[in-house]
Amino acid sequence: MTELTIPVAEIPDGGARLLAGSDSADPGTIVTRSGSRVAAFRNDCPHAHLPLDLIPGRVMARDGRHLLCANHGALFRTSDGLCVRGPCRGRRLPRVAVTVADGLARITPGPRSPRGARRSS
Repeated sequence: MTELTIPVAEIPDGGARLLAGSDSADPGTIVTRSGSRVAAFRNDCPHAHLPLDLIPGRVMARDGRHLLCANHGALFRTSDGLCVRGPCRGRRLPRVAVTVADGLARITPGPRSPRGARRSS
């Protein structure tokens, strides 16, 4: 997997950025920030294994505090990817390794969804 790099300053504080996948089968990586803390998750809802964003690049809920799966309304905490509302309550978005140094977040995407293909419900 190719390492992704993004300046921390380009990730909205208290928000998220969606980084494109390497090809059309890769839904990409969601990167969140709270102050100096950066977390990253696969853009892969644990409920239906669909990308969270129906509108490309838009993953933040209207409350400005959660990630939103626009497919079924699930809400996830930006800090740890825990689903706090919706059909996958109690499950988490798949974590992606991220390190921060010299103002850059370095993200190492993991393997694709274990189910492979995307499905809808």
